[in-house]
Amino acid sequence: MNACRFALNLVLFLFLGNAYAAVDPVSWSLNPASGFPAAIPGQSSSVTYTLTVNPKFPGPVTLHTQFIKSYHDFTITDGCNNQTLNKGASCTVVIAFVPTDTTMATIQMSYQYNDNVIPLPTLSVSGTAQNSGIVGTISGLPSTISLSNPEQQPIFTVTYKNTSSAAITGYAGNSSGLNLLATSSTSVATVAVVSDSNTCGTVNAPVIIKGGHSCTIQGQVTPVSAGSVTISGLFTYNNGSDTANPSQPTTVVSDSGTCFSAEATLPFQNPTLRYADNILQFTYSNGCATAQTLGEVTFGSTGTSSSPTILGNPYNAAYDDCSSQSIAAHGHCTVLVSVIPQNDGTLTVTATASSVSASSTTTVNEPSYNHSITMVNQCPFPVWYGVGAPGDPTSSPSPSAYMLDAQVSTEAPTTKTITVTASGDAYSGIIIPRTGCTLNSSSFTCATGDCVSGTNGQCTNTGFEPFTRIEEVFPTSSTQGNYDITLQMGATVPVEYKGLGPSTNDYTLGAAAAFVCSGAGAPIPIPFEDPPYSADITLGACSWTYTVPNTPAGSSPVYYFVTNDSGALSSCSSCNSPSVCGLAYETTPEAGTIVLACGELLGYWSLNQLGNSPASDFTTVPSAYNPYTLFEFTKDLTVANGFQSGYPTGANAYDLYSCTPQDPALQTCYPSTDGSLCCGAQNWNAAGSYGSYLTAQDSDYAGGAPNPDWTETTALPITPYASILWLKLACPTAYSYPFDDPSSSFNCDNSDAAMTQAVAMDFEIVFCPGGIYGALSTTP
Repeated sequence: MNACRFALNLVLFLFLGNAYAAVDPVSWSLNPASGFPAAIPGQSSSVTYTLTVNPKFPGPVTLHTQFIKSYHDFTITDGCNNQTLNKGASCTVVIAFVPTDTTMATIQMSYQYNDNVIPLPTLSVSGTAQNSGIVGTISGLPSTISLSNPEQQPIFTVTYKNTSSAAITGYAGNSSGLNLLATSSTSVATVAVVSDSNTCGTVNAPVIIKGGHSCTIQGQVTPVSAGSVTISGLFTYNNGSDTANPSQPTTVVSDSGTCFSAEATLPFQNPTLRYADNILQFTYSNGCATAQTLGEVTFGSTGTSSSPTILGNPYNAAYDDCSSQSIAAHGHCTVLVSVIPQNDGTLTVTATASSVSASSTTTVNEPSYNHSITMVNQCPFPVWYGVGAPGDPTSSPSPSAYMLDAQVSTEAPTTKTITVTASGDAYSGIIIPRTGCTLNSSSFTCATGDCVSGTNGQCTNTGFEPFTRIEEVFPTSSTQGNYDITLQMGATVPVEYKGLGPSTNDYTLGAAAAFVCSGAGAPIPIPFEDPPYSADITLGACSWTYTVPNTPAGSSPVYYFVTNDSGALSSCSSCNSPSVCGLAYETTPEAGTIVLACGELLGYWSLNQLGNSPASDFTTVPSAYNPYTLFEFTKDLTVANGFQSGYPTGANAYDLYSCTPQDPALQTCYPSTDGSLCCGAQNWNAAGSYGSYLTAQDSDYAGGAPNPDWTETTALPITPYASILWLKLACPTAYSYPFDDPSSSFNCDNSDAAMTQAVAMDFEIVFCPGGIYGALSTTP
């Protein structure tokens, strides 16, 4: 590993010695006064600005902040923007820097009150390249800690991420077992490791961190006296030759008046593109020893990127654990908000509750409109994208070229961009999210989505299912057709897929307008405002939480896709929590023999996928868990077996489960061309146990009479409808069966709301949008 140090240059236009300017009515200070601490390998460096209203000023002051930055590796936690402070009160802005290359990075903060704009000195950083290794970051540490009224003892988290593709062995602390966490001045504050929080190991019990993965350790700060202090962590690796030394300054104050602190734990991604769905997460922490009630969380925005679509309350209700809730002592809560920029420029979004705020700032850029696809990973585990067909535009394919690192709290998520070139006049392809990937001497294999990629990570087939399938169609080289997410053949990583165009105001399209440039798989969907607006008329929100069927009784393990940690089992009785009993491929990569096993949850099988595998793949699976036995895949669709008449000879139950056309039966019901022998036709708009969600269904669906063998048959252990309903409940805007187009097919052709400017549309794919990953293992 190359040695590396980053040279820092701080240009101060005012009082260099104290980095303090007393300008009435608002003054500022910088901690550390000399600027960013030296950023050695593995270190995140940060500074804190404090803005204070002069105690002699007669009235409150409303502050606004803005930033000019040349590079995206700054993370800003802004507690001052749009804040109204009384005389003597203060607020803080924390700017963190994680260098990734040799580009010079500069940032300048300005603050405004009344008609005054105060530009602060420009901070600049230059670095030299280094090989990847362990990078440490600190989150959850407030910029100020109250000594009294009330006393805060906040809990923070140190995350160490392996930024390389190879596994690294190491441990928290030094070789003497000390300094897992440290404070620069024990007279100002002490720090202790929170019991049972260390997943980063010790010198006597080191850990292995796989490429793209991370470990965490939590600490608790106890204030002693007022003053400035720096909290730091230490991770030692490569047999003691390398260390990661993250640090973050904070200030102990005598009286803060609040128990709460807040930060943007899932900030804007970089690049941030116009019309992309940015799901931000804000975390509120209670630093006090007693439970406290937090007020309602509201959201606002400032910047030159005006009028963004901000979907907070009530649209984010399922993801708001904070508003008007009691937060346990030393506990925390999180809230998600969807932000879709409508214009280019700077953008700051601020969350505020109980007068405590946190912000995330970015610069919004125009999409390139050349069929580029930007992939973003907000999962707590790395994801390797794969291009299944027809061609892979990734330059210089290698395992690291496809890897998107795991999301780390307070850091911008990892992104990758590819540009698809149509072959001739059309393109139809798929993107595969791969997890649990490793490289050995002869091959690059993955626990999910393996696509036989040799050693360079490039797919040579369309992938072994189950996985969450991402599909797109370009009818011509200059236009966009349809895009979608499908769970027909099973599911793994949650995904949102969105065209980077505006939602339409062409209400003549009716319900179909809701599917124009919206996010397939979105946890917080864009409301469809067809006048008169009704809150009930909206696309369904994807929770990505699955409740698998248990019909017939005891069959639920068949739906769980797990790692084979146990070897083939004869029953689930020996599989204990937190492990999951389910079906696994006997070996990795995923192909061939399937066994009943106890392991980590990787995803979910669908009956469509299970029946698509030959019966010979299940010969070692006990009959109580064999899908061919349980669901009677080979049962003929005859009157003698309890089905309608009219199916062609040879049609069987699996054809009905999977909607595999058997001419003239089992065709689509939208509209029906074969009457009651069509397949599917569940009206997702109808109220009932599923609920009512907007779709673009054909008014002629099934001629009003869907196939009763699909919806209500008693001739099978489970109806085909019930066998897919759990998939639709988890994500209403993803395909659950082949003819689910009216509720799951999206299109985006134009860069303007009037739909007059057709472009070669760009897209964004977000893995685990908003950090949502369901019950999946975080270490696949």
